[in-house]
Amino acid sequence: MMAWACDFPNELLQKPLGLAVLAGLETTYNAVHKGIWDLFCNNRKSDRVPLNFVTLPVDHDYPKAKAKRANYEWYIPKGILPRNWMIKHLSKVPALIITFFDLDWDEPHWNEKLIECSSRLKIIRNSLEKRSTKVVAVLIQRSPPLPPGEDNMASERAAAFCTECDLSPKSLFVLPHTDHLLGYIIRLENAFYELAQNYFTTSIRRVQAHRDYLNRTTHQMLFIRHQFKVAFFNELKQDRQIALKRYKQAYGYCLEAKANEHTILEVKTVAGFVSYKICLLSFMHNAPLDAIEQFRKHIENFKTRVGPPHLAFEHSAWLSKQFQHFGDLFDESIRRGLTAIQTQHPGFYYYQAAQHAITRKQLCIGLCQGHETTAQQPEPVDFFGQRPWLTAYANSEVSDSTAYQQALSSLQNLELMANHSGEIIQLLTVAINHFQKHKSSRMRVHLMVMIGEEHYHAREYHKALQILNRVATEYRKEGWYTLLTAVVTTALRSAYLLADLQNYITLSLEFLAEEICRSVESKTKAQVDLLQVICGNIPDHQPGCDVGAVAAATQRWQDTVSASPVVSEPICVNMADILSFVDCKVCFMKSKYKVDEEVKLVVYVRCNAQFSLRFSQLELVFNNEEYNQKCVLKDAGDLMAVIDESQLSCNDLLFLSRETKAFDFSLNPETHDMGKTLQAMFVNLSFDSAVPIVLRCPLSQGNIGCDAERDRAISAVQQIDRLPEWSAIPSRTSIELACRNSELQVEANCETTCLLNECFPINWMITNGESESITNVRLAFSVEENSSGVYLSLNSKDVTQLTSGNNSVVIEKMDHTQQVKQTLFVRAVEEAPVRITAKVLYNIQDDTFSQSCVLNLDVVNPFTITFHYLNKGHINVNADEPFLLHFTISNATQYSLHIQNAQLHLSEHVPEENQLVSQISDLTLHGDEEATEYQSLVMPSSMNNDIIPGEYQITWRRADASDETLVHTMVGLPPVTVEQQPLYVDCEMPAYGHVNRPLNVVYTLHNRTGYVQEFEASMDSCDSFAFTGHKQLHFRTLPYGSHSIAFTMYPLATGQLPLPIFKLNMMKQANVTDFISKLLPKTIYVLPLEY
Repeated sequence: MMAWACDFPNELLQKPLGLAVLAGLETTYNAVHKGIWDLFCNNRKSDRVPLNFVTLPVDHDYPKAKAKRANYEWYIPKGILPRNWMIKHLSKVPALIITFFDLDWDEPHWNEKLIECSSRLKIIRNSLEKRSTKVVAVLIQRSPPLPPGEDNMASERAAAFCTECDLSPKSLFVLPHTDHLLGYIIRLENAFYELAQNYFTTSIRRVQAHRDYLNRTTHQMLFIRHQFKVAFFNELKQDRQIALKRYKQAYGYCLEAKANEHTILEVKTVAGFVSYKICLLSFMHNAPLDAIEQFRKHIENFKTRVGPPHLAFEHSAWLSKQFQHFGDLFDESIRRGLTAIQTQHPGFYYYQAAQHAITRKQLCIGLCQGHETTAQQPEPVDFFGQRPWLTAYANSEVSDSTAYQQALSSLQNLELMANHSGEIIQLLTVAINHFQKHKSSRMRVHLMVMIGEEHYHAREYHKALQILNRVATEYRKEGWYTLLTAVVTTALRSAYLLADLQNYITLSLEFLAEEICRSVESKTKAQVDLLQVICGNIPDHQPGCDVGAVAAATQRWQDTVSASPVVSEPICVNMADILSFVDCKVCFMKSKYKVDEEVKLVVYVRCNAQFSLRFSQLELVFNNEEYNQKCVLKDAGDLMAVIDESQLSCNDLLFLSRETKAFDFSLNPETHDMGKTLQAMFVNLSFDSAVPIVLRCPLSQGNIGCDAERDRAISAVQQIDRLPEWSAIPSRTSIELACRNSELQVEANCETTCLLNECFPINWMITNGESESITNVRLAFSVEENSSGVYLSLNSKDVTQLTSGNNSVVIEKMDHTQQVKQTLFVRAVEEAPVRITAKVLYNIQDDTFSQSCVLNLDVVNPFTITFHYLNKGHINVNADEPFLLHFTISNATQYSLHIQNAQLHLSEHVPEENQLVSQISDLTLHGDEEATEYQSLVMPSSMNNDIIPGEYQITWRRADASDETLVHTMVGLPPVTVEQQPLYVDCEMPAYGHVNRPLNVVYTLHNRTGYVQEFEASMDSCDSFAFTGHKQLHFRTLPYGSHSIAFTMYPLATGQLPLPIFKLNMMKQANVTDFISKLLPKTIYVLPLEY
């Protein structure tokens, strides 16, 4: 690894923390000191002060400070940033030394202890000569302190301790070892942090004081160094804003630095450090865009400043590390909560780092060829970015000296020892994780290809083959055949170098496919090598293979093919998983065959090999293994024999280049497979040789859609002498195996019209027309799923009760020509067509056959029933007044129907006092005949306004049926409105009268209210009648009482004469004349005297 060119030191990558040394703690044997040390160093969370506490002995030797220069006039710096400077201030030179003493204020040997403490502090100060490190003392005391001002001894002895030890009172601390030790330590840490801040402030001022002695002509490196130191001290001080500002100034000095091809590496290296710090602090300040912009500009500034041409790989290594470490910063910011997007995430930077690493490897191959692969390890240099062995030439123009050439050669030898592929694979792996996280699948696959190629170049052929096979699956699915070609080529080389027989054969077969974009010569060689392997010979090596690996691969192949047998079982290659050079189609002549028919089919095979190729066997594989051996074609010809055109045949398995052949097969289905689907799954093409291979070829489906179009295409192909284009060849891969024609006869003897609600019998006649006896005859009846309200049963009682009973029967045996009758009863409660299916299953020996018969029934309503209340339609009736209900029953069928009884069933609201006598009973209605009856009803006054009086039930059957098949048809009556009237008037008079003879007419008034009502009655004069009685009358009636008014009338003419108008007024009600007129008769028929 070129540490001088691209490494980022650990001290640069870690978080800067000020160093605080705890001296005087004996952590091994003193439990109190061990407890104090544990509280200082353990559980340091973000709420603790940012200091790095370490424990060192009192007599530890610290680095000595350099002597200050009086001026820089003749001083020429040897480099920009010393390698040991950061690590020195992080882990060697403390900002603060805390010395611990076990000393109580009441110590009896106070003076001796005081002298001992003073001597220890002198030792520490001597080792820190000319350093501004702060030194403090901490007294560990067993007793808790008293409140300030109460312990005079403590005050006096503290002043004496500071005087003796040359300490300021602010540098003396007391640590009581009590239960609250952690609280005291946290308070001490805060005080120590303030002292450390003072140290860093002093250090910054000391560095800045050198600026006055520098000039930009000879001290450009010092400007960069001093600004870097100031920025780093500000980081230690945890002042990140000032540190960012100082780092940006240092980066500006880097851009201004003048460098030649020998010193540019040092400038780039330090600029990379500074840019890393700027990006780090920008991310920490939640300014990711600033960090990205800084890095972009940084790369733009230095990407063309390569350096010595013979060491150009150094520049690629530097660029790779720049991108890698920025990706690390970006990734760390994401872990802290930053949100990345698909177009801007760390994966892109790791990918660029890998690209530059690949460029570095290529430059190494081009520049370092011919050098030894061993080189001595270089001595460490003093400054970052300086090359070993070339520091003497950093400012020299000499480039052709022997020493210079030897240094270049040594550096190139070191580069040859680098593990380039391992670094590239590591970077690509990290990049893949980020692209996969952000759902960039195509970029992920591309990076996997790069990893596979790197494994190949690193001679890790097994890993390369494993990864490239996975990638090839993705490219096949996407249809990116150009990319797939490159992947398959590299994978084929890996398989050859591994002598991997399975993968070599599979990839060679795919290499022959038309979609693989390789030359004819390459594919021809691949086919020749494949046939060599099949015949048990060693294939020729693949073009582009590493020469050094070919010899080992040849030995592996020799060991593989010399084994006996070469493989224990045939190698099966699923051509559906790769691009195939063989296409297969299967076409059955029909889509449906009966089990007693011969099934005919054609297998079409197209071979796209580069030259003639002979298969040993063709086998069509079905979904039923019993048929696999029925479609087999074998060819015993030699696979490597020279072709004799006079011996070519259409029935052998020798295919010329891009030739299509058709093979006819036929098979006889098994009887027990009827009702199943027979499907061709794939075609097996085999090579029977030293290495037996089976190609499992999928079946192409073709472009023809429906069965009718496919049948026409099959017919067209059969009518021509040669095969059409491959796309025009039809394909049918599956057929239905139907039952053979059954000789069993199933018939239904019945009318085709079923009446609604009747128990309709259907006589099914089953006749055995088979040539032998049949057994286990199962007869089952069913209706269509969408037929609702239909009940089937072999028992008439079930359908009468609106339940579906047993609708299947089993007959053990039926002899030849035997006939069986079975009656099925059907009841339909909805007026809709009914489709009944009778299905018979029976056995002849072990074979099962079926026969079915479908009966379509029309369900019609037998009657048309109409109702009228006095007149047509819905009318109003008065409570407690009789009214007539008119029924009409019409036969709506062509059949004679016998009505046993028609009965009106009143609802619960209608009183039982209504005497209902059926007037239609024991009556037969023929087609288009009707029957009529009247019923008189009275509605009580306590009823609701709108009610349904009841239902009308008709008990009937067909005229030629028995009484056991009686059907009850119920029809609901239309609703009627019942009105409450305060008055009712009836009239008693004869049905007719005679001229000039007296006619008695009595009008009776009924008070329907609970109050006394006052009436006024009058009779108008009439030309047709003379009458006697009250012409005008005033009277009262009691509640629910009545009053009669009698008249004697003398008809004066004959015929239908109008009666005198009887008028009645209620004194407390509105005019009721119109209402009364509806209740009273208006005319009477008068006969002459001689009648």
